[in-house]
Amino acid sequence: SPSGQYIWIAHEAPLAQEDMQTFVNIIQYEMPEAWVLKKTKEFKYQLDSPPSVFANGLSEILGYSNHEILVLERAATLEKKGLQYLAKLYLFDVFNGKKTL
Repeated sequence: SPSGQYIWIAHEAPLAQEDMQTFVNIIQYEMPEAWVLKKTKEFKYQLDSPPSVFANGLSEILGYSNHEILVLERAATLEKKGLQYLAKLYLFDVFNGKKTL
């Protein structure tokens, strides 16, 4: 986060053992002092599911505030003309679980 109080990490793709294959875990760590990380919260982030998706996931995240994260999603879809690539940038609010384009 910009305040330096939190560090955010995310899995690039849904975990194999997860029931819902469209959700990625985003984990918030608090940094009470230098080099000390304490896991505070875990959030489910729902990936877009474009039609004929071949692979999708998160490419990057960036803490925007103490409760908002910029998320870069990427996807590859299989079309008649071959593989097509998509990228979208969202602002994700962990308080209400909403993302805006």
